Amino acid sequence: MSENLKPWKVISTKQLLDCPPWFKVFSDDWLLPSGEVVKDFLRIEARDYVLIFAIDDDRQVLLLKGYRPGCRDIVLQLPAGYVDDNDASVLDSAKRELLEETGVIAETWHLLGSFVGDGNWKLGTFHCYLAQGLSPVDSELPESDDPGKQILIWMSLEDVKAAWRAGQFGQAATVAAVSLAVDWLETSSHTIDE
Repeated sequence: MSENLKPWKVISTKQLLDCPPWFKVFSDDWLLPSGEVVKDFLRIEARDYVLIFAIDDDRQVLLLKGYRPGCRDIVLQLPAGYVDDNDASVLDSAKRELLEETGVIAETWHLLGSFVGDGNWKLGTFHCYLAQGLSPVDSELPESDDPGKQILIWMSLEDVKAAWRAGQFGQAATVAAVSLAVDWLETSSHTIDE
C-alpha cells in the first residue's frame, strides 16, 4: 500500500504571522496526488530545540520541575532549550542548555533522534540527547532569562520510569525523549552498570 503513496505539492504559500524569533504562521495551498487542491492549510515554523536526558553513573537522572504556561501546570521535564544560531551545532546547543539550566556538563553524548512536533503543523524540530559522565561545573547556576522558577531534581532511573508511566511529564516531547532514553539504556549493549 505505501508504494502507492505520493507526496503532496505546494502550489502557493502565504505568510500570515511573523513573531521573531519564536515562530511564523503560513497558509499553504497544496495539490494532492489525486488532483484535489487543499487551500489554506496552516503550518507553523517554530524554533528547533533540544531535550537532554542526563543520567549519572549511579543511575540518577537530572530533571527540572516548574510551571509551564502551555501545560498550565507544574510539570517534570528534562533540561531543554532552543537551538541557537550562535552555536556551532545542535549538539553544542544541547551542551550549552545543560550547563545553563543545571550547572552540569557531560562527557558522553548520544543523539537519540530528531522529530517534528506535529506532522501537520510542524511546530519546530526537537532533538533528543542522552548525556552521560556528568560533572558539576558551578556551585551556583547562571542567571536565566526564563521568567519561571524551576527546581533541579535528581531522580532514580526507576522512579523516572514510574513517573513516565504515570503521565507525570506534561509535554509530549519530554515523553518521547524519556521513552527513547529508557529504550536506549535498556538495550543490553548500552546499559549502565548497576
